Amino acid sequence: MPGLGKGLSKQTPQTHDADADHLAEQFIQGAKQRRDLTTPPAKRPRTRKFIRCTFSLTQDISDAIERLSLLPRTFHSNRSEVVKAAIELLETMPEEQIIDRLKQTK
Repeated sequence: MPGLGKGLSKQTPQTHDADADHLAEQFIQGAKQRRDLTTPPAKRPRTRKFIRCTFSLTQDISDAIERLSLLPRTFHSNRSEVVKAAIELLETMPEEQIIDRLKQTK
């Protein structure tokens, strides 16, 4: 038979060592635990429903929104979040200031 010449011999089935089996089982269990720690948590389903809106902006305003979205260095912010933040800020202002601001941007 090919491969049974010099240096190669027929192998006999190995007997199982209980200690080796126990060590192997501990190794496998440790891998499962490490995998569980690195698995990201399941995402929660979103409860908010978003609607798409289309509106016109000047190039300067569009550029300003883009520039503002790039300011955070520790997280990602998109253009929609900049607009939402601006609206939330406007809502904290007194009504007279909001009206004055709206007049200025007209």
